[in-house]
Amino acid sequence: MLVTKTRTTITAAAIAAALSLTGATGAASAATKSRTAMPAPQTTQTTADRSTTTAALSAGATGDGPATQADCDRYADAINSWGQAADTAASHDDMINAVNNASALEDKAMDAGCFLVY
Repeated sequence: MLVTKTRTTITAAAIAAALSLTGATGAASAATKSRTAMPAPQTTQTTADRSTTTAALSAGATGDGPATQADCDRYADAINSWGQAADTAASHDDMINAVNNASALEDKAMDAGCFLVY
């Protein structure tokens, strides 16, 4: 048992000496300090108050379909309205509904011959 303790002491002393020669002791102790000084994880709560914004979409007529510039402007207004509804939705289901409606209108606008610019 005495031999084991002596070997442990010599090994610990050898490691400490090696670390002090390389300057790693200060870095190791600083890392230990920063690790022990970190606060405990905090739980977060999600609220309905979102601070996201959607960039306005604009549309133009390609001339390859029946849509006129006025039609494309109406599509853009409707898509922007659904985008705003998604940003201010009170529930997740309302947000999904608004996003799906905006996506469907985007498809209809492009099928009618509008190009969309985000």
